[in-house]
Amino acid sequence: MNYRNFVSILALCAAFSTGMAQKLDRGEGLYFTENSDTYGAGNIWVNGHGRAFYWDNPNVETGFPLKIFPCLGIDAGILPFMDAGISAELLSYGFAVPGNVKVRTKFTLPTNTKLRLWGAALSLAYKKNFLETPPSIGFRNQGVAFYAEGLMYLGNSLEIKLIGDADLIAWKSFLPLKAFLNIGYAMPLDRDYAFFDQYTFSAGLAYKGLNTDFFVEYSMEILNSFTSPLKVEFTDWTSTKVFEHYFSENPLYVTPGVRIRYDNGLTLFAAAPLTVSKEVAPPAGSLNSVTRKPGYTDGFSPFYTNWKLAGKMSFPIRFVMPGSEMMRKFMLMKNKKEKQTMDIDEEINRKPGPEGPQPSEDEQRMQDLQKEKENITKDGSLE
Repeated sequence: MNYRNFVSILALCAAFSTGMAQKLDRGEGLYFTENSDTYGAGNIWVNGHGRAFYWDNPNVETGFPLKIFPCLGIDAGILPFMDAGISAELLSYGFAVPGNVKVRTKFTLPTNTKLRLWGAALSLAYKKNFLETPPSIGFRNQGVAFYAEGLMYLGNSLEIKLIGDADLIAWKSFLPLKAFLNIGYAMPLDRDYAFFDQYTFSAGLAYKGLNTDFFVEYSMEILNSFTSPLKVEFTDWTSTKVFEHYFSENPLYVTPGVRIRYDNGLTLFAAAPLTVSKEVAPPAGSLNSVTRKPGYTDGFSPFYTNWKLAGKMSFPIRFVMPGSEMMRKFMLMKNKKEKQTMDIDEEINRKPGPEGPQPSEDEQRMQDLQKEKENITKDGSLE
């Protein structure tokens, strides 16, 4: 197939896509897990998102236990292989405004413009947390705090992620599945708290359809406690507490979710992170002079929230569908199972008779596409 044929096929795909108005956003990932693809050069998406959970921890937290955190954000494709975004938590603990601001960018491979089987990217994110006295589960100071969602960095922090994924529809057109893997490193920029650097890991699998995506993912945020208990020396304003911290006491989540697209470009997203962390070390407040190990002063209880609900509503204010997503849409529509099975290739080549009943909407669409093909042929684009 020469270049002119390839361009012609893309034109047919574009013409066919006019029958369905879903705007496939190439840059969208899961909840914790990022996608290696970017948003497409020049595309701009605005969004409102947030999370909520019930944290009933009366021993260390006061106030209403239902926590809700609304956010606003914007994402934009800068170059074909680069995008960037900014988001702000409008309301945080203690009704602080704002809670944090996050600026991120992502670089991927030049093959980003194609529907590729293997994808890879590098993501960088800077976060500024404006909270001064955050809630905690008993351990907090001027730099970090253990709280309902794990470990919080106060002030400035940085996160680096290596992103890889496999888009199986590029291998087999009847497999609209995508597998994701992220490996990262998060750290406070105040290196007095370098002990609390974290490794991050997440993996997920998504079914990517025309109107609806479904996914599930597993994620971890880990202190350096992979193979043995980590001895944590936590100094606050009055004392130094020493406790053991085990791998399963890190924030560990299993997250199912769904994404729904509408013809006008509106996209709705919902996810429910479920905490699967487990307590291993002696619980906080349980140690005394008899049970305490030499060199340890406290126990640790991962009193994280058991579940969270997260939602996002996004809308494009400037959008041109990348060629890769045109191809994805073509494959999805070609393999779509309808009540009356329709062979797209056969319908394109079929010439409607002069007599008979009025064509259906699908038949009319095929006739329009046939005319477009004939026009391309007259121009010498197809051989």
